[in-house]
Amino acid sequence: MTPAQRKLEKACQNARERGNRRELAIVLEELACELAEDRQWERVIEARTELLDILRSFPGEKLELARCHRFIGEAYLELRDVDHSLRHVRSYLKLAQDTSELEKQRAFTTLGRVYVAKHDINGTPGSLEKAMQFYNSALLLALQFEKDKRLGVEEARLMRGRLLYNLALASERAHNEMNSIKYLERAVYTLRQLSGSKLEKESKEDLYNTLCELSEARARLQDSAGAAEAAKAALAIGRETKNSARRGEAYMLLGMALFVGAHWRDARQALNHARVYAKNMNELKRDSLVRNLKCAVRLERWNEAIDSGEGEKNKLLENIGDTLANVGVHRQAIEAYRKIEEPFAHKCGRYAAVCGSIAETYADLGEYDSAEVWYLKEITYRNLDEHEELCSVYLSLVNCAVNQKDKGKVVEFGRKAAESAMRCRKTFTKRNAHERLTKSYTEIGLDPSEELLRNDLFYHGNGSEDNDDEDAGESSLDSSSDSSVNLSDLSVEAPSDEADRERAAAKSGARGVRTSARRLAPEKKNGLGETLLQQECIKGNLSMVNKLIAQGFDVNSTDNGGLSSLHDAANHGYLEIAKSLVEAGAQVNREGNDNSHRITPLHSAAAGGNYLIVSYLLDKGANGKALTIRGQTPFDVLEACETQDEIYISVRERLEAADAEVRPLKPLVRRRYQHITAPSPFIRSGGAVEPVIIEDDVPRPAQVRRKKQRRLDELVLRSKRARVEDEVANSSDSDSPMPSATSTQTQTRENRRQRTPPTLFKKKKQTTIFDTLRAMSDDSNDAHDNANTTIRDAFDRTLVCSTPTKDRRAGVDDAVYSDSLDMAVTEKDTTLLEAKSNSSVTSGVTERSIGGVASFSGAPVHLVRVRVEDRLLSIPLPKDFSTLTIAYLEQQAAERYLTLEGTKPVVNIALEDGALLCSSDPIVCVQGIPVLKAVVVSWNVPPLEERFKVKMGDRTPCKKILMRCQVATALGRLELDHVKIPQELMVALKHETHLHTLHLNFVHIDPSALIALAEVLAKLKNLKVLRLVGCNLRGKQLCDLLGTFGSAELEELDLSYNFVDQFFANLLDGALRKTFAGLKNVRLVSCGIQGTCVVDALKHLSLATLDLSCNPLGEAGVESAVSILQRGCLKELDISNCLSECTGDNFASILHRCDHVRVLKMNGFLLSSPISPHLDPSACNSSLRLHIKGNPGICDATLMALEDALGQVFIS
Repeated sequence: MTPAQRKLEKACQNARERGNRRELAIVLEELACELAEDRQWERVIEARTELLDILRSFPGEKLELARCHRFIGEAYLELRDVDHSLRHVRSYLKLAQDTSELEKQRAFTTLGRVYVAKHDINGTPGSLEKAMQFYNSALLLALQFEKDKRLGVEEARLMRGRLLYNLALASERAHNEMNSIKYLERAVYTLRQLSGSKLEKESKEDLYNTLCELSEARARLQDSAGAAEAAKAALAIGRETKNSARRGEAYMLLGMALFVGAHWRDARQALNHARVYAKNMNELKRDSLVRNLKCAVRLERWNEAIDSGEGEKNKLLENIGDTLANVGVHRQAIEAYRKIEEPFAHKCGRYAAVCGSIAETYADLGEYDSAEVWYLKEITYRNLDEHEELCSVYLSLVNCAVNQKDKGKVVEFGRKAAESAMRCRKTFTKRNAHERLTKSYTEIGLDPSEELLRNDLFYHGNGSEDNDDEDAGESSLDSSSDSSVNLSDLSVEAPSDEADRERAAAKSGARGVRTSARRLAPEKKNGLGETLLQQECIKGNLSMVNKLIAQGFDVNSTDNGGLSSLHDAANHGYLEIAKSLVEAGAQVNREGNDNSHRITPLHSAAAGGNYLIVSYLLDKGANGKALTIRGQTPFDVLEACETQDEIYISVRERLEAADAEVRPLKPLVRRRYQHITAPSPFIRSGGAVEPVIIEDDVPRPAQVRRKKQRRLDELVLRSKRARVEDEVANSSDSDSPMPSATSTQTQTRENRRQRTPPTLFKKKKQTTIFDTLRAMSDDSNDAHDNANTTIRDAFDRTLVCSTPTKDRRAGVDDAVYSDSLDMAVTEKDTTLLEAKSNSSVTSGVTERSIGGVASFSGAPVHLVRVRVEDRLLSIPLPKDFSTLTIAYLEQQAAERYLTLEGTKPVVNIALEDGALLCSSDPIVCVQGIPVLKAVVVSWNVPPLEERFKVKMGDRTPCKKILMRCQVATALGRLELDHVKIPQELMVALKHETHLHTLHLNFVHIDPSALIALAEVLAKLKNLKVLRLVGCNLRGKQLCDLLGTFGSAELEELDLSYNFVDQFFANLLDGALRKTFAGLKNVRLVSCGIQGTCVVDALKHLSLATLDLSCNPLGEAGVESAVSILQRGCLKELDISNCLSECTGDNFASILHRCDHVRVLKMNGFLLSSPISPHLDPSACNSSLRLHIKGNPGICDATLMALEDALGQVFIS
């Protein structure tokens, strides 16, 4: 309890004693707010309930009473008590209906939240529909508030944006992706309208979350371009707000969007960018990022291998399909699977697995008809004696038939699944078939008992654990003797005949690797000895873990280190997975082998600081006295917790009491196992999947974290020792194996924390990644064998560069570890790695360029990081840099930026806070600063055609485009009409600052080109003429294109033959009002403009020429356009073919208002009555030139009257 809460409690007590109910109500309100900030929801409910009783006794406090019900309902919602929350929120709505429309709108919103929570917690059917009804009611009220101006425009729009976001989330829960995307797009548009308003900062976070959800939703629908567009918009917000976590998440979403589009290299680069900001993400997102990055690297390598003809094409395609299916990119996975040739492997067993993978992928997408076709195709490639596989396929077909509501197919496929299950030897296969068929028959409306008896598959489980081993003996038969199935049919004995064993082995080899996780064999393990269940436990995939347990996977299987699935779940902090494993029979006291120090799951949970899992395991009978081979109990390895809550204190006390009982035994255990030199599993978990190392990936105490950061800073800025010194140090180590007395008595902080004795051998010098690459030139076999491990260890300790490298060529098998070198090793380094892998490295390799520091001839280097615009560059310095100045960094940063972007900036080096450094300052003054900032003063821009050639690289640019680029360089006018514009030209145009005219008439602009063009228009500060005729742009696309328009000097805008609607009108009336203040000429020919919205938005502009011809404006639109005539600035107006008929009275009134106009075009106006009776020559402009072509209703007398009153009249 905080001091403020104590004071308020005392004030409440005093008010109760005095009987002052009014004062008590005020103090209870303040106390409830304090408790809500501290998230003490039970006490909040107590205080609010007491306040509710007091308010009921006061007359006229109906509004406060309603709000008190609302806060109580929200507190119950935080406690996941949906029923009590719903009761109070309904009372809130009932009271708010008679008091305030705003409170009524909030009540609708809160009710929507409660019903969504009811669906999430209880799975109540119909909850989502009610939630969406309440959200829609709240949205209608918000629209009414904005229309009636009861709220400010900004507040109402922010309210609408948040409600649309909630509607999208509810639609997503209801598996209605299209509606979800529709609501998200509307929310994005609504929130973007708040740009530049006083609520911009509030709306940024909502807009970012909405864009992230939109990117994920579009990716689920395999819309790569749309998902990438939303991710880039979210990334722009992350950059604008300087939020590292948001930038990392946006880069990760961009990588997944590129995954969907099969752009593996771009996906890998985006995920590498995300890795830079990974330390600011939570653990779940970091794990997902690492997994996706590995997949991207593998996919890129496999694709290159297919293109170059290396390796077996069918196997590579199968690997690509498996990886994409695991990531969730199902459409691309199906395309990869379908490219596999049909006669694939012995007896087409492998191709049968491929057909099963395609079927399962279709089932994941909900396309059960296609899934059924491929399942049946898989059966044709299966051997008749593969009973277990056939049973699994038929059960999948039953599932498809259930989803299709086809009882006939359910019965037919169920009968075949039962027949296959009866021929299987494993008991768990029969049990699984029985359970799944029972569930399917019940769901479809059949009697499970009758159908299973008809199929001779009636299984009684006695609740005990079945023996699923194929080598089980008589005990298995005895334990199943009570079953109603014939024991001869349920025999689980393995074949004893040698021929049968060989046939089973050949059959297993023919089947090969199953492509879906749900149907892998339980005994299959990876290189670390992990089963599929252990791998899913490490990933934290609860749903997959439950499925594998239901299929009979052994929860007590171990990896090479003797660690079980429960070890992995406890180590990574997955409480729900640990509960599922224990309930399925996992042993809570299972020890690892000697290599993993005989740790138990309790040790793993305690070492990771997962005290909730520790408490759960202790309640399930875990031994708190268990000792490792170093004499460590769980109490010794328990991580300190910053929260110090009651559960942690209780766990610590229980472990400390257990530790006190076995403390005398610890020295004996250490002496017993002192011959084992395996590294401690608490530094790196034994048996776990090798992760891509990210800084601070594992929570550490604050002091250790600060010490590690200081060590990394020293590694970056301190010179590395020469290789000669390494050889001397290594030789001295070999000469003196025993340490001195001083070093023996020294104990590190890590060893003191773990209560382990210090090592008896002197610690070798840590090698850097550059030493490792140079050492590859030796002919020693040990250097070749240990190169992979040494590179990874060196990379873990060396911070080299934070920007992804260019694409490099490597072998297909290098995908496991090469992703951890993407940010540090360049293309030339990869040459060394390939030479290492081929065992053909010679001593001449040391003369090659390493990491861009070849000019220093292998001398030790310093790396200084400089940020130029959005690029983070790493600049190497020679060993003796005492004579260099800041001018050297400025020159190197400009040249490296020129190499990457094709444009050379003039920069000044500054600190991160913006403090500029003088060019004559020595470089040593910035030693110890992690990142410097390069402020761009100006740009040395080469000609546009030269920059375009640089961006094209080895490809030949179009001669027509080159000629137009030369004209643009000379005259500042670029015309690209009827030309397909390459992406490289868009990048080159960003720095074409002198360009004043840009024509892109009848050019197809796809979503990616639209984003690039928007960035170009944001950079062209001197643009005066912009023509985008016939580009098939719609209102929202125009908003995205012109929303960040950078030129305030635009004079002419031509958007003819596009689609202009309310979106563009709102943009003109809002964000572009100041930007287009100098606009003089606007042409909107045939843009589908209806009504007055767009015309009204043009009224605030000081236009000289306005062309609205060929638009169905109607009478109201024409009247709105004519009202602009009264402004003295307008000189020419074209409203031809905007109205089918016009009366003589209206025609004459238009002419009477043309006081300042010089040209008026009204072609195609059909007169329904004469003009002459209404025309007043004295009220007309005698210098006006009138165009009325295509009007057969004008007679000679009317024409003469018009010619007398006006200057000129043009008629066909």
